[in-house]
Amino acid sequence: MSYHHLTGEERYQISVLNKAGHSQVEIAELIGRSPATISRELRRNRGKRGYRGYRPKQAHRLACQRREVSAANARRVSASDWLAIEAKLREDWSPEQVSGSTGLASTETIYLHVYEDKRAGGDLHLEVGRGDAGDLAQQSVPRVGRAEQHLKRPRRAAPSTGRAMSAAARSMKTAGKTVSSQAQSRPAAATS
Repeated sequence: MSYHHLTGEERYQISVLNKAGHSQVEIAELIGRSPATISRELRRNRGKRGYRGYRPKQAHRLACQRREVSAANARRVSASDWLAIEAKLREDWSPEQVSGSTGLASTETIYLHVYEDKRAGGDLHLEVGRGDAGDLAQQSVPRVGRAEQHLKRPRRAAPSTGRAMSAAARSMKTAGKTVSSQAQSRPAAATS
């Protein structure tokens, strides 16, 4: 299924039908588009404060601006940068890892490049890794239970809370001694 941008005329139809009280599903059926497209169009192209409603002329102008910015961003990545990005992808790096480590292109731009390569008959989509570091993901790794995890985890020192904690601990200690000493000093007949 191919994707076609909404035209100015379709935006005017959406505006008129929306003002007439038609639901988004009805509008989608009437102009032959997906309900998701209508929903997205109405949501994206409202007035800044949301109370002005959908304005088709403004919506078309904003859509054209977004298209220009997107095309400019895609052209900003040079051919040599794409070669470096493709090399990392073929080494089983994920697009997120490539984007984060090189900073040459955003994750979304890299995914779009992979999709365009696939449409053109390329094999880059087969090479894109998920950041598994190659063959390590295919090896069988024994599971470790909770007890073993606890044993492997390094112990951390208890956080120090200062003198107030030590004073409180001392008072608890002395209170415990007085309670236990009183219980020992009672005669056996009085306790029963």
